[in-house]
Amino acid sequence: MSRWPAYKAHIWETAPFFRVVLPFAAGILCYYEEWLTALPIGAWGWMTVVCCGLLVAVGFRSGWQSRLVGVVFAMTQLLLFSAGMSVAGLHDARNEERWFGDRINARAGYVVRVAGTPRVGQRSVKLPVEIIASIDSGKVAYITGKAFVYVQQDDNTPSVQRGDTLLLPGRWEVIKDAGNPYEFSYAAYCARNNIRYRQWCGVEDVQLYGKCQQAALPLTERCHDWCMEQLSRYLGNHKSMGLMQAMLLGDEVNLDEDLRQAYANTGIIHIIAISGGNVSVFFVVIAFLLGFVRHPKHLLIKYAIAMPLVWFYVVMAGAQPSAVRAAVMFSILALGMALQKNKNGTNQLLATAFLLLCMQPAWLFSAGFQLSFVAVLSIQLFYRRIYNLVRFPAIKVSKKGIVNKLKRWVLGWPQGLWSAVAMSIAAEILIAPLVIYHFHTFPVMFIVANVAALLFMSVVLVAGIVLVVVCNIPVLAGLAAWVIIYLVDGFGWVVSLLQDIGPDYFNHLLLSGVQVLLVYCIIGLLGWHLIRRSKTSLMGSLVVGCLLAVSVCLSSYQHHRQQRIVVYNTPHATHAELINGTHYSVLATDSTASEQIGYATGPAHIAWQAWQEQVAPAHNIYLIDGKVVLVLHSSVFYRAPTPVHTLILAASTLPPLPALVAQYKPQVVVVGNQLARKQMESLTEICREKNIALHHTGTMGAYVMEE
Repeated sequence: MSRWPAYKAHIWETAPFFRVVLPFAAGILCYYEEWLTALPIGAWGWMTVVCCGLLVAVGFRSGWQSRLVGVVFAMTQLLLFSAGMSVAGLHDARNEERWFGDRINARAGYVVRVAGTPRVGQRSVKLPVEIIASIDSGKVAYITGKAFVYVQQDDNTPSVQRGDTLLLPGRWEVIKDAGNPYEFSYAAYCARNNIRYRQWCGVEDVQLYGKCQQAALPLTERCHDWCMEQLSRYLGNHKSMGLMQAMLLGDEVNLDEDLRQAYANTGIIHIIAISGGNVSVFFVVIAFLLGFVRHPKHLLIKYAIAMPLVWFYVVMAGAQPSAVRAAVMFSILALGMALQKNKNGTNQLLATAFLLLCMQPAWLFSAGFQLSFVAVLSIQLFYRRIYNLVRFPAIKVSKKGIVNKLKRWVLGWPQGLWSAVAMSIAAEILIAPLVIYHFHTFPVMFIVANVAALLFMSVVLVAGIVLVVVCNIPVLAGLAAWVIIYLVDGFGWVVSLLQDIGPDYFNHLLLSGVQVLLVYCIIGLLGWHLIRRSKTSLMGSLVVGCLLAVSVCLSSYQHHRQQRIVVYNTPHATHAELINGTHYSVLATDSTASEQIGYATGPAHIAWQAWQEQVAPAHNIYLIDGKVVLVLHSSVFYRAPTPVHTLILAASTLPPLPALVAQYKPQVVVVGNQLARKQMESLTEICREKNIALHHTGTMGAYVMEE
């Protein structure tokens, strides 16, 4: 008797949520990118209801599903797509009836509640607030919304904490980007989190309307504040305090920026955010405390006790996307055990993604959300195959006891070390393209860094938990604090050592969106070839690799031929550069604002692949696209052919403006943020009279002139 041929199921059959997540995520993407704005959000909601009703009707008709397969498939995809659009619309504050953005009144006062921990800067205090009500002519209107408030920082700044109620003026302004080339869109990031307005206030503009009572805060917030206080009490001003508050409680308000950058450069920034690793350590601690529950039949009881504690910890730590993902994954695993279902890691991961996108659609654009899921997926796909490349002899220790357990651990440490290395390699396969795309860096020593970070994170988190638990016993808490400080300093030395390894080029990598897709196609085709020994997949990977090489060569060719002058939008300063091929030259700058200038120029240097500096030309006249450009550095007139096309004013003191315009007869005048308000008003009036185009970087963004 002949056997039936073995049927190899596709991924959309073994992981059915694959067919759910893709159209649902496409709907969210289209909503936030505003690609389908012809239909109102209500129409997409009705479309979801209609498609759902039609699918139910077809399901009740026997035989219709087999005859209308294509129609059912199309309706299902349309249902999920419209559901994604509808869910994104429901989470958009602009669609709320009482959204304060539709009722902004400069004459009104606004009652707001401080919704997060104040962040103290050099010149101001940043307050995330929730709008409660507006007061105009004695009338109170209850409204909703989120915003940022920046209060001037000086000795008279009032002490404000989370939960306090403030009375503010109505000087709200829309959050805008600085307008520098290829910068991170802070406005879009805030908009996806329903924060579209901000306000700058002096000390006299802020009135304390009501002081928050600690007992009135939710239990999770009170626990968060109490834990923050204990860490601050025992760790003091050491940099380990900010790191532990970020790793254990998800609050980065005191995190040292140099420490963050060092972790980012070595590829271990993920240990700072509350993620699956942090939640796993917390879960292991709970499981250890519940170690007396050993019988397999009672394992479900252990999960039933542990899961509420895990969710309480996640909410207390701010409910970050990576932490929520880990908690949802643990919950799905526990539910699967309760229902006695077989584990399907890929399907559970996709189900977790679907649930999280229903809870918060904007997480689709979060780099942390993307990296978290891609890392887990990469480990599921590649870890076992990489681990099996090395064979270890079986460890035979049959007797019980502490000595034999120690012997088993000593003999098994190479296997455990290789397991950590294999997991690091497996995770890096799929997250490397995303890391390069988002952060333009690739840590050469990622294997060593990730293994060391895993050990460090496990030990320091346990020490942090112990410190919080025994905080009322000063001796034990002080010992735990000493261990934390010692570990942070020692690991910081390791990170600084790893940070200096590798060429500088690896910190300025560039991949476009199309190139990232091509890289993933190559990885997928090569992976399929290694699994199925498919020659077609191998040939396909070679073809896609050629396309990627052509794309990279074209980009490199364009970068080597580029020439442009850029005047960036930098606070209280003017910074101008000449981009010539793969190098840049500084034409004008302010050395006192180096940090702000680096933040403004960094993305452009990487996008144009011009991150190497060369000495600027000795002259101040440049020819770009056949147009004469003059950079004026001082109040002294510079001899130049007249007229010039573009005049860049880079000096803080200028010669008389009418004489300046009469001397050079420019068609375009470019000025940064170095001039005083009266100077800007005078220059604006003169340019208007002479019909000269004026570009002010502070209000119009960076000025780019290129061939």
